[in-house]
Amino acid sequence: MKQMTRQIRQEAWGSFGDEAQGETAEDVCKNAGLAFTANLEPLYDKRGTMLTHKHRGVFRDDTNECIGVVGKSYHVKQHVDVANLAHELTGTGLLEWNRVGHTNNGARAWFNLALPDEVVINGNEPIQTYMTLMNSHDGSSGIRVIPQTFRMECGNQYNMMIRDAKAKNGLFVVRHTSRMDEAIEQMKQAIGMTNVMMDEWAKQAQGMMKVDMDIGERVQFYLDHLPIIQKPDMMKGGENYDKNNPFGLAKRGQNILDVVLGLEAQEQNQIGDMDGTLWQAVNVISDFIDHDWVTTKDGKVNEKRAESAIVGTGQRIKGKAWEDALARVVA
Repeated sequence: MKQMTRQIRQEAWGSFGDEAQGETAEDVCKNAGLAFTANLEPLYDKRGTMLTHKHRGVFRDDTNECIGVVGKSYHVKQHVDVANLAHELTGTGLLEWNRVGHTNNGARAWFNLALPDEVVINGNEPIQTYMTLMNSHDGSSGIRVIPQTFRMECGNQYNMMIRDAKAKNGLFVVRHTSRMDEAIEQMKQAIGMTNVMMDEWAKQAQGMMKVDMDIGERVQFYLDHLPIIQKPDMMKGGENYDKNNPFGLAKRGQNILDVVLGLEAQEQNQIGDMDGTLWQAVNVISDFIDHDWVTTKDGKVNEKRAESAIVGTGQRIKGKAWEDALARVVA
């Protein structure tokens, strides 16, 4: 069995934002720069003429800045209200505050909570469970509740699926409508499913460890799921085929594949008996998205990509890889 020195790597949602500070939801929001109230107001041109009756602006009351344009049926849910929901959950003793942050001048905010318990898989690898609540004032989404798993040894994060709560891509979403409060009550029930989901997730992970994959199978898995473009004319049978580039990759694609194959050999992807397994391949993809993909060449975090690793394109990449891997276990 290969041994490793414990080293916690920064996860995508932990690479921006700050540690939550405060005893109440109001304190947490104030310390995070989210204490403002968002108000709906008409939109006017510079001559004072109302632009449209179909859309309104969302304005911060402290700076009068417009942070979003939304439809006429849109209802504002203040960030502090979502923080209070998070605070209510921490009062159960099942969750504790972790991090809080915002993007686009407060147009979007997120509150991350940690479950105190963890499960152990792969013999001795701890997996922590988190819950992230996200809210927006720009019409980009409703209130999102995202149950997540976090590999303590490497910082990889996957969203758990909430199938019974009508979730999509590991998210439970409440739209900004007049029936929002009713939906939030349903959402609380979905949150109560976290322990059951965690146990199921652990069983799935254990199943992936039992599926061996040779290097050719793993490379194809990466090509199928990562943003790597294969050019038919450069593949075998194409007019520009090169035997030294059998997958038909342009320079950017080859660079990504080289990075990914390098990640296989790193200690966080060599824990226990995971080497050469489906579990390793799945985590290499998450490793790439949660760390390399969200980091710029100068070592800074691209906040849009970090957010995407939780709820956008990056999460969909990881989600599809997980679903593919799970299908191989079932098969």
